[in-house]
Amino acid sequence: MIDIYLLEHLDALARFGTLRRAAEELHITEPALSRSMKKLEAAFGVPLFFREKNRIFLNETGKYAAECAKKALDANREVLEKTLAFDRSRHMIVIGSCAPYPIRVLLPVLQDCFAGVTLAAEVAEEDMLLTGLQDSRYQFIVLPQKPENDQVVSMNFLDERLYITIPENHPWALRDSISFQDLDGSRLLVSGSAGFWLKICKSKLPNASLLIQSDADAMAKLADASSLPAFNSDRMLKGGYIVPGRTAVPIIDPEAHVQYYLTCMKSNKAKLDRLLTLSQARIIRLSGPSESK
Repeated sequence: MIDIYLLEHLDALARFGTLRRAAEELHITEPALSRSMKKLEAAFGVPLFFREKNRIFLNETGKYAAECAKKALDANREVLEKTLAFDRSRHMIVIGSCAPYPIRVLLPVLQDCFAGVTLAAEVAEEDMLLTGLQDSRYQFIVLPQKPENDQVVSMNFLDERLYITIPENHPWALRDSISFQDLDGSRLLVSGSAGFWLKICKSKLPNASLLIQSDADAMAKLADASSLPAFNSDRMLKGGYIVPGRTAVPIIDPEAHVQYYLTCMKSNKAKLDRLLTLSQARIIRLSGPSESK
């Protein structure tokens, strides 16, 4: 059995090319790394290196061994990460969402459903959400479309429409609706934590100057103190996130409206049913009876 640290040393040498650079990366001395390579050759029983004065480099067998070492190290990390994720899932529920609003609905419901369990949530890219669900990083995720995956189950959760808010004296304030084409070319405030909405805005507004604000308080202050249009949504507006003196106008493009899907692994379907039922009740309380379906 080859010690894992020897494979790590071989991988570093293959990546950096010289003993000096590899030793610096590993935070060890060159003689120590040279000794590791000799131990590795002894363990394999075949030459792995060409040796010149003050220099060694991989021969063809050594290159193949380095490729195998990298695969073994990747597999080792995967075992560790999946084991830690599984253990965390027994004591902690983590929600991953493509946008921030669904988290506002789900966290209070989870607190009621799973008392005593640590809760966490984060906004992430869609491909990372599905990967994280399958790796047990997340127990529930929210996606902007129903995934085609036999291992998961998805349920229609809630919808959301993107709005633009502008000062009441702005020319757009008299409009019943607006389009991305109308907005393109303007300077616009947008939250850096908007998740997939930010990706939509970047895609549909190639000529706009998007002033991305990572801090929610800073964005609110900018919206309050300036005449810059700022993005919001129907759900956030109904939840009370309104800047005084501003008018909200809906964006009519199909891309400005999303249907969210609450998704989990099939083994968690019973929990998903309960979570969805209680979440729908909370959505009605937040939005008013007129929003129930």
